[in-house]
Amino acid sequence: MLYKGFETSYSLLYAYEILALQYKRKNQPKAAISNEYKAGLLAEVPSMNFNNYCFTFALLNMNAAIIEGIMRSILSEIVSEEVDRQLKAGTQAGRDKRSSPENLLNKFFIEIEAQGAWERLKEQYANYLGLAIDKTISPQTKEAMSTLFVLRNIMAHGTAIVHPSEQLTDDLKDEPIFKWQSRLQGARVYLEKQFGHKDIFENLAEFNVPEHFLEKTKIFIAETLPAIEHEPFRAKKTITALQGFSFGFVNITM
Repeated sequence: MLYKGFETSYSLLYAYEILALQYKRKNQPKAAISNEYKAGLLAEVPSMNFNNYCFTFALLNMNAAIIEGIMRSILSEIVSEEVDRQLKAGTQAGRDKRSSPENLLNKFFIEIEAQGAWERLKEQYANYLGLAIDKTISPQTKEAMSTLFVLRNIMAHGTAIVHPSEQLTDDLKDEPIFKWQSRLQGARVYLEKQFGHKDIFENLAEFNVPEHFLEKTKIFIAETLPAIEHEPFRAKKTITALQGFSFGFVNITM
């Protein structure tokens, strides 16, 4: 049976560009909606504007999905090529059905395409290629990507931000609340360093948040690809477009 595949990541980047154009044109700090910032010839408009949410949340969600799409496409392509090699070798050896290792490899290929969690995808890279993505990239890039995906989980799933009333003890390290609190605290610290507010949602109201994470995404891809040691075919168009992408400008749309 023949299949036709479409790289969703490129479509997402296309949509991202259109939204970024609208955001840049309509929601620059000088175009703040509130009239209190428009009084006087030299009125200063703060970069933090909660009206930015309607664009920022969507752009961050798409940004995370673009990363996942590129990385999943590359791993899927690598495994698919190995599946084909195994099938050809089996045919040449006279087998008329898949061997047990081939069945497991094919099952893994299906799992890559079907399971969407970012942490799970990183595990799949580690299990199959022996590549620990978080150790491959710089600490700064790791911090940015961790923050992006924490924010994506909050926004995409409507996750409540829960802060325990007391410091969690070490004996709770294996509990989900401990791991989530640690990741959430890391995101809060990162955003404060970049945008200056202690509150996560005040930082997310800053105008430059989407562009900041887009630039960090470009760095992440540039740092990761050499370690994978595979020339992507399916994701090449998206990667090329992303590498030359300038936030708020026409890059790939016509």
